[in-house]
Amino acid sequence: MKRYLSVVIAFSLFISVMCGCQKVPEQNAVISKNDNVFQEKINNAISSEKKPAATEVPLKWRDEFSSTDGSVTFHIDIEKGVIEDSKKVIEVAPHFLTSDDIRRVAESLLGNVNFYERRPSDNPQYSKSQYLQMINRLAAYANEKSLTELMGESGAATYLEYIQDFIDIWNNKLESAPENDPRILTDWSLKKERHYNNSDVEIANRLAEDEGDVLYVNAEKNGIEYNLSVITKQNTEYKINRLNLNLTEGLNLYPVDMAIYRSMLCRTEPPTQEQIDAASNKAQEMLDKMELGSWSIANAKVESKQIGDTEEYVIQVVAAPVICGTIATLGQHMGNYQDAYVATYGMTYAEFLFSANGDLVYFNLDSPIDIIETRNENVETFSADELIARVKQHMSLSDSDAYGLPEESRIPLEDTKGERILCNVTLSEAEYGMGRVPIANTDDHYYYIPVLILKGDVEYIGEKSGQCYYANHRIVSEEAPALVWINAVDGSIIS
Repeated sequence: MKRYLSVVIAFSLFISVMCGCQKVPEQNAVISKNDNVFQEKINNAISSEKKPAATEVPLKWRDEFSSTDGSVTFHIDIEKGVIEDSKKVIEVAPHFLTSDDIRRVAESLLGNVNFYERRPSDNPQYSKSQYLQMINRLAAYANEKSLTELMGESGAATYLEYIQDFIDIWNNKLESAPENDPRILTDWSLKKERHYNNSDVEIANRLAEDEGDVLYVNAEKNGIEYNLSVITKQNTEYKINRLNLNLTEGLNLYPVDMAIYRSMLCRTEPPTQEQIDAASNKAQEMLDKMELGSWSIANAKVESKQIGDTEEYVIQVVAAPVICGTIATLGQHMGNYQDAYVATYGMTYAEFLFSANGDLVYFNLDSPIDIIETRNENVETFSADELIARVKQHMSLSDSDAYGLPEESRIPLEDTKGERILCNVTLSEAEYGMGRVPIANTDDHYYYIPVLILKGDVEYIGEKSGQCYYANHRIVSEEAPALVWINAVDGSIIS
């Protein structure tokens, strides 16, 4: 029987809830509940004073202790001056994307090109010239040598047969294909998912009212195909608001097309610092044109991917929202605040990938926001020593499930290795920043508030062997990962 590859483009939302068992503590962990004490402190402490200048707060914490159940050992070595540059409390709400927003984003990214509605996934139709273009593009990789050079040995083994299958299918359709392009220009309106992903397998038993509102748009620039995907969804459990631009049309044998386009753009010499700076400036200009709030470039770095003997390079640029003049801190998880009052709304950020030559390879903007008002210009916060004491209490009452290797993964590994696996957490860095918490008794409003962030490394070590089974080491970035976010207003743990 002839094998076919079914390609489905879909958005997925993964909501994971981590819970672990441990000895019953003598007192409760200091976790965030965003209760009336927090709200009263914000309301009652409203100050008419102007925002104070940035101050350096001395922070010294050297310690070693264990969790109450003995599963985690904490090593603390922090001694530095931490800059506290904002004591604002700012109310924000989700900005749900409009047709005008989407059009501005698309034009900011790709400029003055034609934007077409993406073809439906079930039996998409093409013109004669489009079929010939797709056939010729794949035909160059219809042999093991060239496909291995493009995708590596694993990719070649997976897709070689499918390339010839698709070429045969398209050749059969070529004779009856129309001369004119069957695509239509987009009207920028959001539609239900089944308007695009309309096969029986994709729709299944899903009701239209359960689907998000989406828009899939195709465009071409400098011989490269792009697919802009937009989704918005609101329900009682979560809210989605996302724009994503990727290479390829997003249909057919798109993993091979993706590899072809990346090879065209990314097989360059390693990007220079000048090229990294140019990519950062380009990203900032694009964000400014989108008019979806204020943004600031948080970091830019080079990422590489080895394909056989060939290296592909991209410049990753990440941007953070600017909230009333203050840059929000990236890297926050939903954490303890998110379970009681409002639907989950993703953290706000934007990410770009550029080639060394400045070609756009990827873009994602998640969870844009509108600023409602500044609730407090200079809120009273806990001292650094008070916050540290609360962090120590919280960490003492945590268990090893909380730091990256949960029980369902750890116990089978312990059974296989024949030893208990213990967790070591080292805190080595600290900074003040702006974090986000939901406002109690509202559906979708949030505060950005002052937070203290503690960073460090985690290792899960065999008790007898000393072997490291899992670590959050700084593989991607030299910066230590954030492990604890603490609300500086009321001392509760955000995540």
